[in-house]
Amino acid sequence: MPWFNASDSRPAEGEPVLIHDGENNRMSAGRYVGGRWYAEDVRDGRLTEARGVTHWAPLLDSEAYDPEDD
Repeated sequence: MPWFNASDSRPAEGEPVLIHDGENNRMSAGRYVGGRWYAEDVRDGRLTEARGVTHWAPLLDSEAYDPEDD
């Protein structure tokens, strides 16, 4: 699975992705919406702003991810 530097590239608006929070060294499901990163609560789908996102990766079941592009 490719990881992208969050300062170099962004996923498509609203696309579900995996995000890495470098401040807390934590990974979670998230989205990039309106110029901001959001972590998604897996229990209820609620989004909360995520700070310190350093990297992101497409989810393997994401329709936007094509392994041929790697």
